[in-house]
Amino acid sequence: MRLLPFLFLLFSFPALAQKDTCTATTQTVEKYIGEIITFCGTPTDVSAPDPGKVKGDPVYLNFCGEYPHHTFSVVVWGDVHAGTQPKLLRRYSGKALRIHGWVKTYKDKPIIYPKSLKDIEVE
Repeated sequence: MRLLPFLFLLFSFPALAQKDTCTATTQTVEKYIGEIITFCGTPTDVSAPDPGKVKGDPVYLNFCGEYPHHTFSVVVWGDVHAGTQPKLLRRYSGKALRIHGWVKTYKDKPIIYPKSLKDIEVE
């Protein structure tokens, strides 16, 4: 019976620590290129190109400025958002986001390509 309180704490703790701690912000994301991180920030520009203009139906989340003057981007491709561009534009605009993913570079700027919409949380 002494083990019961210990087991309760052991199995309850992961539920309490469900959200990842932010490991990067717009000021630090560049330091994590090549790593998987949890980025926290509010996009300054959420946009999508006109249909058919760019293959893959991307949604762009730009941080610290609008394209091409941003410092960091998250690109959600059509195979990830499954045709929900208009919904994502409304959902992510002006919201604090928590984004989990692998930091890569594109044109010398850090970028994350989420593998799932579950990798982007509105805080």
